[in-house]
Amino acid sequence: MRTNFFLILAATALFGTGCDKSETGKPDCSLVDCMYQGTTLRLTYNKADTGDDLLFQQGSAYHISDLKVISDRQTNNVPTVEVDSTDRDNKIILLKNVGSGDALKLSDLPSDLITLITKPTSDACCSPNTITQLKINGQLICEPCADLDTQVISIKK
Repeated sequence: MRTNFFLILAATALFGTGCDKSETGKPDCSLVDCMYQGTTLRLTYNKADTGDDLLFQQGSAYHISDLKVISDRQTNNVPTVEVDSTDRDNKIILLKNVGSGDALKLSDLPSDLITLITKPTSDACCSPNTITQLKINGQLICEPCADLDTQVISIKK
């Protein structure tokens, strides 16, 4: 019984200190370890002049294995490339866990730098972020970015 009391007291103390309100009225989240919330982009690589798919079209000079992610993050949440082949005629690239400053490199072609601007959805500790602006190679893709779950972004080479 005494052990249960101390466990409840310790849990209450931890929960009570994790998100205390500061003088600004916003919670102090410095003691809260939030789970990483990655962003997934849906992409295609296309020829700039014809619009042909550079990776999945029959006879293409490039393959998905030629696409590399460049990231300086040293965590378990590094970006990964997958292929969404649910529609066999229109395969797309899923770039998962992407963050601002990550880049894609297709073979010997110039890298494609991704810039994301995000903001928290609320002042609560660990609230998810929403993407307010997305640029690839400095070109504005969306602002605001409400439909990234369905939008397929074409990178032209």
